Amino acid sequence: MIGDARQIDVAQGGILIKGTGGVAVIDTQGPSQTITIASGNLDIQADLGAAFIYFAKGSSQSISATNISLQGGMQAGGKNAYIEATGGTQTITATGALSLTGGNAAGPAPNPDPNIIDAPALASASSGSATIISRLGQQTIAADSVTLTGGGGSENFANIRGDAGQSITVGTGGITLAGGNGTGVHNFALIE
Repeated sequence: MIGDARQIDVAQGGILIKGTGGVAVIDTQGPSQTITIASGNLDIQADLGAAFIYFAKGSSQSISATNISLQGGMQAGGKNAYIEATGGTQTITATGALSLTGGNAAGPAPNPDPNIIDAPALASASSGSATIISRLGQQTIAADSVTLTGGGGSENFANIRGDAGQSITVGTGGITLAGGNGTGVHNFALIE
């Protein structure tokens, strides 16, 4: 959808975006995108493909649901689950849990030289990351709990990133960050 405001309202039942083998996406290029799930969950699962919500060139993206979960993929090659706003503000609200879990893709081989630290690829990871990112506008996140868990394999991280300001408000469930147990590189949990 290009040029029109988008509004998706779901009374109950939720939304599943799953990249079973290809790409599954909700995408608009502005001026705004609003996704509201009154009673239900938003699940974004990369699986063997990629799954994401993408917003560009507008003023605001707003997403709300009972629980919001992102699960990275199982194959190398950018099988990521993400929510991204490249323009405008981004507001994400979960009355329950917000969870991001890295996948289990094999990913690239680690650098054998221990004196060289490879920089993570972040949202363009070659494996199965789970990422929420806002590039040019304020990012505001509110949830009862926030959990980020790195995956296995390599480059299967969980990441919340705000490049132009960030506010995260968490309820009684708190914030949990757990690095992944993979033997590869960049299976981290990171809020930046």
